[in-house]
Amino acid sequence: MSNTERRIIAAEVRAVGTGSAMRVCGMAARYNVPTKINSKVGKFVERIMRGAFSRALDSKQDVAFLINHDPNRLMARVSSGTLRLRDTDEGLAFDADFDEESDDARNAYRSIQRGDMHGCSFGFDPDCESEWDQSEDPEDRSRKMARRTIRSFKTVNDVSAVTFPAYPGTKVVARSVEQRSEIEIPEQFLVIPEPVKTSVETIARRRRVFDIISRY
Repeated sequence: MSNTERRIIAAEVRAVGTGSAMRVCGMAARYNVPTKINSKVGKFVERIMRGAFSRALDSKQDVAFLINHDPNRLMARVSSGTLRLRDTDEGLAFDADFDEESDDARNAYRSIQRGDMHGCSFGFDPDCESEWDQSEDPEDRSRKMARRTIRSFKTVNDVSAVTFPAYPGTKVVARSVEQRSEIEIPEQFLVIPEPVKTSVETIARRRRVFDIISRY
């Protein structure tokens, strides 16, 4: 799973169990939400189109529910019936039943129940059906940026509850985590940012400020 791509969203993963049952539900991915991704050669915008998870779900892949993508912290999985995935108009929805006899599962459930852990992420193989073009930078519409549109995922490896969500356009946004990718951006769509030019006036202003500070 070394080549697995991961995307994190600040969604609403919540505890919905009753009595001794420990069930969590939420959204692992949202459709049509532009997301800025960092790669080795530059940044690009990525969006997931509606229905992109249909192929993976129809093939009944054995997706696992993990904590922070750690395979040693397995909470549920499709093959055992403890993880259920649904392709909705909004995105990839899930609900999972944790093991009441597991100390790790109880601790994870309490973290979600308290709201300490409220983000979701999903891991997928990079060879999905996608296309490239150029679009506006979602943070600066005066700039162009390469854009990847994902239309179908071939393989979804896991859904995870994560400590640090970082995906814009959802209920909660935490900016402390970078979205990173090993995907190569096609050269024809790669936008190289121009170096920032420092004007003569800016340099003179900085020197005046430095002179004032150095007097004290």
